[in-house]
Amino acid sequence: MVKHAEDLQLYDLDPIRFNLLLPLGSISVRALTYPAFLVKARLQASTPQGGVFYISTRHAFTTIFRKEGLRSFYKGFGLSLSTIPLSVIYMNLMELFKSSMIRSETLAIDSPYLPLVSSGAASMLVQFIGVPIDVVVQRLMVRRGPEKLKVSSVVSSIYRSEGLVGFYRGLPASIATFTPHSMIVWTIYTNTRSMLRNSQKDLSSAKETVFTAFSGLLAGCSAALLMNPVDVIRTRQQVQTEKIGVWDTCLLVYKERGLKGFSRGMNARVLATGPTAMLALSGYEIVKLLSRV
Repeated sequence: MVKHAEDLQLYDLDPIRFNLLLPLGSISVRALTYPAFLVKARLQASTPQGGVFYISTRHAFTTIFRKEGLRSFYKGFGLSLSTIPLSVIYMNLMELFKSSMIRSETLAIDSPYLPLVSSGAASMLVQFIGVPIDVVVQRLMVRRGPEKLKVSSVVSSIYRSEGLVGFYRGLPASIATFTPHSMIVWTIYTNTRSMLRNSQKDLSSAKETVFTAFSGLLAGCSAALLMNPVDVIRTRQQVQTEKIGVWDTCLLVYKERGLKGFSRGMNARVLATGPTAMLALSGYEIVKLLSRV
């Protein structure tokens, strides 16, 4: 009898129910945490020469609210929802890789490397679809002012000035950011929760919920801290219009702020990613249990 959601493989789930419930959870989590992600993007993209320069996470929140209003915290939110299907594709790919490795006996179901490999492979494939959308969302996020900018205007501007290549600006940095990020989150989450469970002789439903939430929060915060320098480079590459490589972007960030430049937006990133991971992973466990055949 299946006791935990991670014991369920892709072939144990009802595909229609699974793929309908996933987007509902993703939209809810994104709506709650989007303002923090916007502030993170503003902090990472702002420069001393670029007009408004945010000196801290708190300063960014208050400045945006005072000068642009509450609605500005959701700039690009509508377009960002178009990446929800990518989340569904990602989860299906990850579960597919997990099931395949277990059935072929490449890795055991309780192997600590199973979430590392399956999440990394799925994340890498999804980046090739998600980066063009992310480029447009980032441009909308860093746009200052209360006026509303149309998505079509941003898309046209990128295409006119940079061509199709412009939509894949920061692809290597995105792979270098999100693939390790995904691997860190799932590895820490799975192994921390397993360790906490094994430490208990009598595991109640309340303890199970707390362990899941804590493991998700720890995994999200850890990944945010470890991957923030790479995320700074990714964001800067995606929002700048001139063509500049990864190494040159690193040098530019260092020239502007020194090593501190690579920690820009870290507090906002932790504030956004920690709760996101906690809610998303807890919700994913529920979705899998509700989707079992």
